[in-house]
Amino acid sequence: MAKKKKLIIIGAGGHARSVIENAPENTFLGYVAPEPATIAFGLPYEGDDGYIIANFNPDEFGIHLAIGFNDGCRLSLRRSIIERYKDFEAVTMISPSAIVTPNSVIEGGCAIMSRAVVNRSVLGQHCVVNTGAVIEHDCHIGTNVFIGPGAIICGEVTLGDNVFIGAGAVIRNGVSVCASASVGMGAVVTHDITEPGIYVGSPARIKETKHNG
Repeated sequence: MAKKKKLIIIGAGGHARSVIENAPENTFLGYVAPEPATIAFGLPYEGDDGYIIANFNPDEFGIHLAIGFNDGCRLSLRRSIIERYKDFEAVTMISPSAIVTPNSVIEGGCAIMSRAVVNRSVLGQHCVVNTGAVIEHDCHIGTNVFIGPGAIICGEVTLGDNVFIGAGAVIRNGVSVCASASVGMGAVVTHDITEPGIYVGSPARIKETKHNG
């Protein structure tokens, strides 16, 4: 039997603190950030990315990426960090109050937060399903996708890589959202999104072509 790896959390902001609070006690050995920060629960500072990659053996350590989304709704920073840590196992964290049905597939590094629901769907690596969000049946979610608190992803929806779904947004059943698109808070998406950009309103319309790339 393979030895269980020690886990470190990448990030020290609000999202990282929420992940720590939703994880069992003593899940993480310490945290990684550009410099020491005040982080809940007394985790020790292990160093910055360069130090960890140079000194921590991927055979012994796993990571959970918990960098937040303060850079607007761009996910490029997260993508670059995912690439830096490509040799480390990415570990998924699922809140005890979340519901993930048995026929769902959750790839490594995802965070399924409090009271979130994932129903018979597939999630790629490093996705965040935030507090109270719902992913209904037969959805396919790409890599590095953020689904905000209270968002509803109806059945048979496809979200491409690096998609941002804002808090309280609703994606109609059967809709596809292309890679690197962003859906604003409270927006209602009723038709396929085929062009990266920021979409707002009900029904959602493109606001600008700036995207998560």
